Amino acid sequence: MPNKDSCQKRIDELLADWDNSLSSSQWQRIDTLIDRRQFLLKSAALTASVAAAGLLLTACDVANTTGGSLPFQQIEPWRTLDAVQQHMFPTGVDSPGALEIRSIHYLKTLLESPGIEADDKSFIRNGVQWLNGITSELFNKSFYQLDAVQRETSLRRIENSRPGERWLSLNLKYVLESLLTAPVYGGNPEGIGWQWLEYQPGFPLPTEDKKYFNL
Repeated sequence: MPNKDSCQKRIDELLADWDNSLSSSQWQRIDTLIDRRQFLLKSAALTASVAAAGLLLTACDVANTTGGSLPFQQIEPWRTLDAVQQHMFPTGVDSPGALEIRSIHYLKTLLESPGIEADDKSFIRNGVQWLNGITSELFNKSFYQLDAVQRETSLRRIENSRPGERWLSLNLKYVLESLLTAPVYGGNPEGIGWQWLEYQPGFPLPTEDKKYFNL
């Protein structure tokens, strides 16, 4: 069994490989994506009660991601992304979490839309492989198989690296987008996020043939 030092060395190597796999232009693109969505964090700040245990990487128990799942949620990368989102944005006593706002459905719609850059798609998708490589070193399991404490440990570990921090930031921003988006994009079913935030959306709402990437 590998000792702690060799495990840490391997994890550092994986994070370095992840960092080096992206060109400077790709890093610039990722940073731009994050900057474009800063208003979402400001919006979330208006609802400080969001997931009372904390927006980022809480250690709360996470809802079972297999019960009632659609088929796509049982395969990668969606299975891991779903587990990450639910850990980052858990269901509260009086607040919807990633599960209820269907953030994984929104992310899937977004990543499969023609308007998304290939680099953006690959960064989110490839992050699943890097994360599972690290959880394999730490616990000999994939991320979705971990308990809440192990998930927290794993995400905290990648949070301290440039690619890991950017990857988590983008995932969180996509979750917040799904909280506020029109339901036609896959998230926020029946306006559950709007109802919770007491937000009145603009009208008319987009229809299937009026999605922004179809215009």
